Amino acid sequence: MQYVCESLKVDSELRAVEPFPKSPHIETVVRVVKHINSDSLLVESAISDSEILVEFENDVAYEKDDVIFLKVNFRLNFYKKIF
Repeated sequence: MQYVCESLKVDSELRAVEPFPKSPHIETVVRVVKHINSDSLLVESAISDSEILVEFENDVAYEKDDVIFLKVNFRLNFYKKIF
């Protein structure tokens, strides 16, 4: 997930909403799995069975197991494994 418009620590279940059909804009509640660096988190989400990397424009202070609400523009990047 990139282009985080808003984030806020909440007490809620994991969920995701697409308020505008066929838009990349998503409102979601995620759980922090790992704090990667000052502006990146690995999260668990209702959007995917896999963990998702979230990149913020600014530094964030969220910690492992924090549950946060995000307004984002969602873009999937698939990486092909080369054997």
